[in-house]
Amino acid sequence: MTQELKNKYYRIFGRKNFEKLLNAKKQYSNNQFIRFNFTKTNNEETSSFLKKNRVKFSNTFFDNSFKIEKSFFNISSTLNALTSKIYIQDLASQIPVNCLDLEKFKKNNKIKVLDMAASPGSKTTQIYDILKYNNFDFEITALEPDKTRLTKLINNIQKQQCENIKIINTTGQNYNGHEKFDIILLDAPCSGNLIGDKNWLQKRDQKGILDKAKLQKDLLKKASALLKENGELIYSTCSLEIEENEQNVDWIVRNSKLINIPIGLKLPFDTKPLKKQHSLRIMPYESKTQGFFVSKFTKK
Repeated sequence: MTQELKNKYYRIFGRKNFEKLLNAKKQYSNNQFIRFNFTKTNNEETSSFLKKNRVKFSNTFFDNSFKIEKSFFNISSTLNALTSKIYIQDLASQIPVNCLDLEKFKKNNKIKVLDMAASPGSKTTQIYDILKYNNFDFEITALEPDKTRLTKLINNIQKQQCENIKIINTTGQNYNGHEKFDIILLDAPCSGNLIGDKNWLQKRDQKGILDKAKLQKDLLKKASALLKENGELIYSTCSLEIEENEQNVDWIVRNSKLINIPIGLKLPFDTKPLKKQHSLRIMPYESKTQGFFVSKFTKK
C-alpha cells in the first residue's frame, strides 16, 4: 500500500472505518448472491429449487435476490441458471437498476434505454427483465468497446433470451447515435475497490484514480447530451474513491443541465455519501456486499 493512499483513506474514512474495510475483504471473498428473473420464475419456485438441492441461503433486501451461504455444487451450471431463471450477481450490483422510478414512464409509448458500459450484461439483462415483467414497450441499446468483453455481453444476453437489445461495439463517449433516451445506465469503468480486487492497494495510485475520474466525467458529459428531458440517468461505480463518486456528481451538476435527484430506494443500512447530495454510498462493512456508489439525475 502506498503511503499516499493510506493517508488519504485515513483522512476520508478515519482509521477505524479503514480497518473495517480491510476486515470486510475476508468476508466478501466468500459472498455469492443470485437474483431470479421475474419473467421466468418467482420467489417460491426459486426457494424450492435451493431447498431441494440442499443449498443454504438467506433472504436479502430485494425480493428476487438470495444470498448463498453454502452450496455443494456450482449453481451457475444448474438448469435454472442455464435457462435464465436465475443469475449470479452481487447484491450491491443490483442496486442501480432498482433506483429507477418506473412509474414516471408508464405513459410513454416506448421506453428507450441506453446502457453506456454494458458488459458483462448484468444490469442490461436486469432492466430488460423488470421492464418486460411490467409490460413496458421498450428498446435497449448496449455499448461495449472491448471485443472480449463484447463476447461476454452477447453470450449473457443470448443465454437469458433477451430481445429488443441493440449491441454496439463502441465506447460511451464515442457513441454517435442521434436519438435521445428515457433511461441511461452508466455503470462507469472505475478503479474498483480493495474489497473485490486482489492486491488492489498495491496496484493503484492517486494518478490512476484521477485518470479514471476524468474518463467518468467524459462519459457523464455524453450521457447528459443523450438524456431526454425528464428522463433518468443512473450513475454508478464499484469504486470507493470520492474523486470517482461524490466529486463527479458535483462536477456534472455544475457543468451540464443534469439535476441530481433523490433516490426513493431505502436500504437497511447507512448509505450516507461523503458530501451533501442525493447519492448512495455502499460501504462493505455496512452492507456485507462489495462497495458501490449510486447517484440519480434528470434533465429539465
